[in-house]
Amino acid sequence: EGTEFDLPGGTIMGGDIKNMKPIKTFEDPYFRDNVSESIASSWYKGGSNLHPWKGETNPDPGDFDPNGKYSWVKSPRFEGKPMQVGPLAQMLVGFAQGHPAITKLVGDALSTASSLAKTKLGPGVLHSTLGRHAARALRCAYLGDIALKHWQLLIDNIGKGDAKTFEQRAQGLMFRKALCEDCGMFFKFSSPKFAGMWMKNTFVPLDVAFIDRKGVITDIKPLTPHSLESVGSSKEVLYALEMNQGWFAENNIKVGDQITID
Repeated sequence: EGTEFDLPGGTIMGGDIKNMKPIKTFEDPYFRDNVSESIASSWYKGGSNLHPWKGETNPDPGDFDPNGKYSWVKSPRFEGKPMQVGPLAQMLVGFAQGHPAITKLVGDALSTASSLAKTKLGPGVLHSTLGRHAARALRCAYLGDIALKHWQLLIDNIGKGDAKTFEQRAQGLMFRKALCEDCGMFFKFSSPKFAGMWMKNTFVPLDVAFIDRKGVITDIKPLTPHSLESVGSSKEVLYALEMNQGWFAENNIKVGDQITID
């Protein structure tokens, strides 16, 4: 249900793990309100340092310029500061939080490196070229264990008789040639997110209502049969409801309305 992260969240400012501040949920205001994306060095036009919710993706290709624009990748910012978000950051945040599996992986790596260097090495040495390579290997090892964990959770769930959940969610309303007047499909996501729907192999024109965790409709958008374009929510939502196109208007259901979900 999105109640915890497999990779611990948090920030470390200035490279000092003693300054680590944890982020426990997607809805933590510290996380939600301070993230932005910079396009200063990216081949896009538009505003820079925008929140992902307000982000723009307007390609503006050009030549490679190491002192200007040189990438298609947007750069993460937190409180307006450049941030690392890859394997090194994830391993250091997990280590700083005392996450059992990550602490063991990092500790074992530092112990081996200390033996080879014949001196005591601390986590600060990971801020190096070799340290970054080590962090990539450590994260691979951790994600391998997590993959096995989730595989087992899936097998256990199927063992309890739930063999259709994933198949039904993936198929949605595909291949159906018609829907009864008040029929549709209701989705509940594992956690609030910016959701998107497409219409691959879907013959029936639909409208989708995106609904936040409080049951408030944030968007009602049309879906075109067979379109591969993703139609997304404007805010983080926990639910989506697909109905026959025009159903929401015919029933005087609009953005801002609140529904009760049992």
